[in-house]
Amino acid sequence: MRNIALLFSLFVLITSTSIAQEELTSDSTLIEMIDPVEEELTLPTIESETVIDHYIQPAKRGNISDYYFELDDTELKTGNTCNIVFDGYDETLDENRRETEASEFFSYTHPKIKPHLKSDDFLVCKANVAKVGKEYFLKMYFDLASKDASRNYGQIERNSIIRLQMIDGQKYYLTNNYPDPGRIEKYTGHTLYKAVMKLSKDDLKVFSKEEVDHVGIIWTTGYEQYDVYEVDFLINQIKCLKDE
Repeated sequence: MRNIALLFSLFVLITSTSIAQEELTSDSTLIEMIDPVEEELTLPTIESETVIDHYIQPAKRGNISDYYFELDDTELKTGNTCNIVFDGYDETLDENRRETEASEFFSYTHPKIKPHLKSDDFLVCKANVAKVGKEYFLKMYFDLASKDASRNYGQIERNSIIRLQMIDGQKYYLTNNYPDPGRIEKYTGHTLYKAVMKLSKDDLKVFSKEEVDHVGIIWTTGYEQYDVYEVDFLINQIKCLKDE
């Protein structure tokens, strides 16, 4: 798995931060590695006390897999909440910063572990967008309802790839700039992660108009893809950030 992570890091260093799928046709092998084949997942029968530990494990053991999380007939949602949490000079960054409030982007809980959870979902990803100086960023915050999530998921490494697939099938690849091994939240026992991706002008142009269908994350233990039900999330976030 470490060899694959190194391969992605090298690839990112010689390519742009975000690229569309058609620009990668000369490297079809790499695309196949992070574009899982959608197959029906066969679930084994296991004892109830081990069910959470079993089903929270992403694909691993040396290969990026076709492990694919799907929503169960969930209706697509849209939202228009706009809250700016900071708009001014940031002394720490020595730049002007404008940032939207983070809200839920996507979530997932395998049906087998729902009865064992106190929270509504096992994995929740909130996200927001920020402008620092002249640069734009997408920030994702992962909340996993287990103190052992870092054992099963590993970490989100610097230069790891996060893939956004739009409703029209177009795929865009962002590079994480914030390595995070995960930390335990004291009062909940949940494991928290953060990822920060720089957005190019082309990214902003696309994400401000096109709806998101899936998000793919490369953890150090494997690749996972999640369906997005707030399909116009980035459209609204970018609009909110740019509105005066």
